[in-house]
Amino acid sequence: MSASLRILALISLVARNVAWPQDPIPRLHVKHRE
Repeated sequence: MSASLRILALISLVARNVAWPQDPIPRLHVKHRE
């Protein structure tokens, strides 16, 4: 289970890096989502 959680965390990190230039304030979105 922890392995899949790490994979999901990696995917979300990559998604954040990809969406960074598109979203003016990605950190606020991440905090709001969580």
